[in-house]
Amino acid sequence: MSNRPKVYIMSGISGAGKTTEAERIAKHYGTSPITVSADRYFVKNDGKYKFNAAELPQAHAYCLLKFTEVIYGSYSGQWLGYTAAVIVDNTNLTTVEMAPYVALAMACGCEVEIVTVHCDPKVAAERNIHNVSASTIERMDKALRFRELPPFWRVTQRTIDTNPANMVVEQKPRRYSRTPF
Repeated sequence: MSNRPKVYIMSGISGAGKTTEAERIAKHYGTSPITVSADRYFVKNDGKYKFNAAELPQAHAYCLLKFTEVIYGSYSGQWLGYTAAVIVDNTNLTTVEMAPYVALAMACGCEVEIVTVHCDPKVAAERNIHNVSASTIERMDKALRFRELPPFWRVTQRTIDTNPANMVVEQKPRRYSRTPF
């Protein structure tokens, strides 16, 4: 399994600092990591970012397709260049949003780490670049805080608090033993 990339799934409300943390993770790996994001769908041919909320379903489908190409290519041996890490940089607030990425990564033998970035909703509302309303960010924060991961997911969890006064990192490994079927 050492030739499989490690998968990082970023999770957090808009403006929490997920992309900043994803960039730190990528920097750790040098030139080899691949970052997939629904946001990349909104980067037009001229290189300018133009967000359109009506196209979010297509953007998330695009992100999952790119992730699948990388993970499956690594798994099947068709991937020509080795990548040490794949970073999914979306909000991923719920298990439903994360499930396709976790399932594909686990099926291909990749180690998965969920990096949850917490931030005060008021601070995040000021920082977010998508013009997400403060009330929506509050709802997003509640969904994130009450999320429960399925017990059968073999993932590691790391929590980061990006509130300016806190900047706390907590790591919670989840270990599972394999049981015969």
